[in-house]
Amino acid sequence: MTDTFHGARVVRASPADVTRLAPLFDAYRSLSGAASDLGASLAFLRERLERNEAIALLALPQSAHQSADANSEPLAFVLLYPLFSSVRLCRILLLNDLYVVPAARGQGLGRLLMEAAEDTARAENARWMILKTSPDNSAARDLYESAGWQLQLRLIEYFREVGPTRVDAPSGHDHHVNQRATPAQRLR
Repeated sequence: MTDTFHGARVVRASPADVTRLAPLFDAYRSLSGAASDLGASLAFLRERLERNEAIALLALPQSAHQSADANSEPLAFVLLYPLFSSVRLCRILLLNDLYVVPAARGQGLGRLLMEAAEDTARAENARWMILKTSPDNSAARDLYESAGWQLQLRLIEYFREVGPTRVDAPSGHDHHVNQRATPAQRLR
């Protein structure tokens, strides 16, 4: 899969791309209130991609006269997780993470990744896509709504933590859950 727009090309990441995806993923996590931990981000992404538990799409820089360098640093990424609906008997993709590096914001990369995610969902035979965002993230909400996504108000979401802290977190530090965040913020 490759889509091109505004000097960027979207490609599906493989486990070999984890080392260049991890810094963006770690920055995204930090922006969302988690403590920065590049090693844990790298391990998490590697495990998800090797087990085919996630789909990562990367926006790579590309000039007008050349294709994107396979080793170039990504400008943005989107991370999708497969789910299923028992009621509708279909596959769903959760658009869980979307991040654009600050220097590349406002150039249409978020929209490019949203379109590529929808193309990926169709290729994966998903019937629906879902996402969550903070009510105060107006830039993201504007993007989603302008791309035709509809606000869901029919369901109420609940959250309950049931697992232990991450085993590879340094003693006394739980990098998996931001203890200062509300349950709704932890789900982002």
